Amino acid sequence: MASTLKAVRVLEESQVSPPSDTSSRVSLALNFFDFIFMCEPPVRCVFFYPFPHPTANFIVSVLPALKSSLSATLRDFHPLAGRTRPSPESSAHKLEIRYEDGDSVPFTVVENDDTEFEHVSSGHDLRRSKLQTLISYLPSHQYDDMPLLAVQVTVFPNKGFAVGVGISHVACDWRSFLHFVRSWACSCRAGASVEPRPSFDRSMISFPESMSDPAVIKRFLETGPRAPPAQDVDDVDVVLATLHFSKVDIERLKQRVWTKAGDWSSFTVTCAHAWVSLVKARGYDSHDKQVVLNFTADCRARLIPPTAPEYFGNCVKPCFADALFHGKRYTELTAEDGVFIACDRIRKAIKQLEAGVHEGWERLAMLATAEKPMSVIGSPKFLSYDVDFGWGKPVKVEYLTVRTGSISLTDHPEEEGGIQLGIALIESEMVKFRSVFSTALEL
Repeated sequence: MASTLKAVRVLEESQVSPPSDTSSRVSLALNFFDFIFMCEPPVRCVFFYPFPHPTANFIVSVLPALKSSLSATLRDFHPLAGRTRPSPESSAHKLEIRYEDGDSVPFTVVENDDTEFEHVSSGHDLRRSKLQTLISYLPSHQYDDMPLLAVQVTVFPNKGFAVGVGISHVACDWRSFLHFVRSWACSCRAGASVEPRPSFDRSMISFPESMSDPAVIKRFLETGPRAPPAQDVDDVDVVLATLHFSKVDIERLKQRVWTKAGDWSSFTVTCAHAWVSLVKARGYDSHDKQVVLNFTADCRARLIPPTAPEYFGNCVKPCFADALFHGKRYTELTAEDGVFIACDRIRKAIKQLEAGVHEGWERLAMLATAEKPMSVIGSPKFLSYDVDFGWGKPVKVEYLTVRTGSISLTDHPEEEGGIQLGIALIESEMVKFRSVFSTALEL
């Protein structure tokens, strides 16, 4: 049974601003990659840390450092303290990220009297609706005067605390999200950031010609092909589970598909195994829709010329792997070599990037017609478990952006080369998924 969190008590609601010597104003026009993620929910993540002391101790010894270091970090990341606003010299459908003197970040501190810190920070299934209490609300599908960043700190008396960070997806992708959080953690831990300073130079990223017409932009915003599908269930019915691939598990999966052809990355075999397990667990009943896996590819090094690795913003392109139904209930992925077929489809989706980062954006519409598409967010390469604010590494990292039937990937909390996988499903499907997932790993 999935655990729930009881009501929380608000201790503080404040605003954190960049230092007074920060630039008084900056405007960043939305680029092609920002635009295609406007319909996505905010990038949200919660980091859990043990702290076996009373709340009063936390307020005195931890909270001031978290707030002052956040302010210091916003000196370099000051656009995050701004908002999305209409560009003053353009049509109503052209937006920009604009920071103005006086803008700030909402910072909320709450106390949770549940005292179940060990449970919510473990690998037990947790209801998604209740986990939302660990992070401040950020609106999605709101483009005019939208805040970009919100922080919530939840104290579990005598147990630990959780740092919940939410950033609008129009402002950045997951790589940039972790760049900001690691910089904040370094500033809090060491007094100065050891991360590279972010680059906001957007001169290397342009719109494709096919999206230069304002009517195309208007139609995209109105139809929102990447908006949450209408058939998605209420949060109250959805649980989040945490599963782990050890390095041995990953190597075993690689060996199985190596016998077929080629060499496969840990990302490919992990996604393929999860995709096949989900299809088998759900027992799709259709014959006229595709089964789609959606993931993103970093384009920083794929641009011509490439942009800086520390570029801050969205610079990822959606990729789509798809499989067909055979007959009514069976897909290519349920065959004996389903994992190999899934690997092959993922490889082909990645290969399509060779046509150019601006090509194929129209395929976003696939998500509207696919049979319960599965998306992948995050990456083990982002090293989420290295986010140390000065009180040790997190005991658990939870991505809350995961939609029903989709997965998140992070590094393994205890084993280098392993992968942590998070998935959101309704409870009945989760039972089937766990069974299929674990059985396949044991073969």
